[in-house]
Amino acid sequence: MKTSNGCLLDEDITRRLLKQAQSGDQSAVETLLQRNQRFIQSIARKYYHPERMNDLELDDLVQLGSIGFCMAIQRWDDSKENRFSTYAYYWVRAYIRREALKSDAGTSVSYRFSEKLMEFRRAYSKVFAEQGREPTVRELVDATGMPEDEVGLATLSIQSGYSHSPRLSDDGEELDEGETIPSEVNVESDAIHSALLSEVELIVAQMPKKYQTVMAHRFSLWGQPEMTQRELSKKMGVAFQRVQKIEKKALDHLRQQLTNSRLL
Repeated sequence: MKTSNGCLLDEDITRRLLKQAQSGDQSAVETLLQRNQRFIQSIARKYYHPERMNDLELDDLVQLGSIGFCMAIQRWDDSKENRFSTYAYYWVRAYIRREALKSDAGTSVSYRFSEKLMEFRRAYSKVFAEQGREPTVRELVDATGMPEDEVGLATLSIQSGYSHSPRLSDDGEELDEGETIPSEVNVESDAIHSALLSEVELIVAQMPKKYQTVMAHRFSLWGQPEMTQRELSKKMGVAFQRVQKIEKKALDHLRQQLTNSRLL
């Protein structure tokens, strides 16, 4: 964290202010906001395009980022090992990016993503019928022409929205660590993916810590490495069935929230 003059804000001071803010001390919230204005503005500037018509003003983006920052204060768990600045970054960026990309796209993001999701379902069902098993990430990338991260997000959307859809198997073939599928993503596709991903991350970030861990590693949220349910059960020290139950509850909640926001 940095102070208004650019100096690093001591982490102990930050944590003390966070505890005060979470206890209802509004002056602590205002102090954290004031000392992190440059931090919020630096993120907002990445999405500020004054040359475009009907785009959001920088002040609007900063205000959205400030709301996200306040949400980060409320949701921060002091027992986590990562720094608050890392945690806050995702909240600030998500609040800014969600509105900026909607404005930039020009048309309904949810409508276009629904079309893309429909195409994905058809490809998923086709591969499933041909192979007699759940398709792997590689097979879905080849069948749809979508980049790997969009395949993961589309799979998550299907699982969270349709309980009768086939689930990806823990025993299915997976890409080697670090292996990527090169793909050129156009602006519209990126806007669709980014807007929905921001919404998903915001919803998951408000879930209990164990739910966040499962969802983050099952669907590579916040850049976390993807893990199978069995790998997660070992990592978390809980039964395999417990991980399954947590994932199902998290997906049910995510489905409801995405439906309410009209993104499914």
